[in-house]
Amino acid sequence: MLSGIGILPFFMLAIGPRFMLLLLFLWKSGSTVAWGKLGLYLSVALTSSVKFLVGVFAALAIPTFGFWDTMLSVGLGALIGAWIFTFSGTEIRKWVLKIIPPPKQRSFASRRKIYSLWHRFGLLGAVALSPLISPMVSVGIALAFRERPWRIILFISVAIIFYTALFAALKNELNNFFALGDLISHFPTSWS
Repeated sequence: MLSGIGILPFFMLAIGPRFMLLLLFLWKSGSTVAWGKLGLYLSVALTSSVKFLVGVFAALAIPTFGFWDTMLSVGLGALIGAWIFTFSGTEIRKWVLKIIPPPKQRSFASRRKIYSLWHRFGLLGAVALSPLISPMVSVGIALAFRERPWRIILFISVAIIFYTALFAALKNELNNFFALGDLISHFPTSWS
């Protein structure tokens, strides 16, 4: 059993010294603003690790998030989720199949359509749909068709960075547009 003092070196080894120093700095600073911002980052990152588009909407809803805040929280969360599901996806699938019985065998025509879609679009098709379906589902589809894990990581990482940059830039432009609208609304409507 680890004591209170012995748990700190354990976490330093498990999490990494840089992250531990960041947490120690935030704890010593006593700033509730820093802890609140870290909580926002973590909540958006955890959300986007499971469902990318929900994480993007969560980041869009936070008015203090700029371009780089959105890129960091959404992108890093989705990348971590993709890594976890890529390297532990088969084990997760086995565990789910123990709990939920597998569906009955599909007909030959249905399987042929699925295989023809995979052969036509392949990994690029699964990755292109990753914002609509989650990165977890995209990785699961690729793993089901026996795609190599490092190739999945490469393609999904590029797609996540691209889509995160796209949505973060869109958020930045929308913020600028609505800030211009607030500026216009301060002008008088009548000159009388």
